[in-house]
Amino acid sequence: MASALESKLIKNEDFATYENRKRVVQHIMRERSLKLALIAKVRDGFTCRICDFNFVETYGELGRGYAEAHHVVALSSLRKEIQTRVKDLITVCPNCHRVLYRMDGHLSDVVRLRRLIRRTN
Repeated sequence: MASALESKLIKNEDFATYENRKRVVQHIMRERSLKLALIAKVRDGFTCRICDFNFVETYGELGRGYAEAHHVVALSSLRKEIQTRVKDLITVCPNCHRVLYRMDGHLSDVVRLRRLIRRTN
């Protein structure tokens, strides 16, 4: 679907839509521990465990402390609340995080994505 949209949108550069409207949204969020996420990021040196990207190395002080924590087993695949430990989290960059969410939500996704990236570099 994305490729079909891309080809149509590229041809129509004058396409416009409204943005920046304010609206009230109500939804259910899954609880996550900011403390556990920070501990995992510190443990990993704020370096992506998939592609080895580190924001400080690339952006200097502007990138300090920037990284995301990923549950190696997707919370969305679980039916009830669980106790999470630091070992259940890995540090990832936003790009790898988005790709991981497109995968199956299993522990093996981390290994699969790491192999894919190393094969293409």
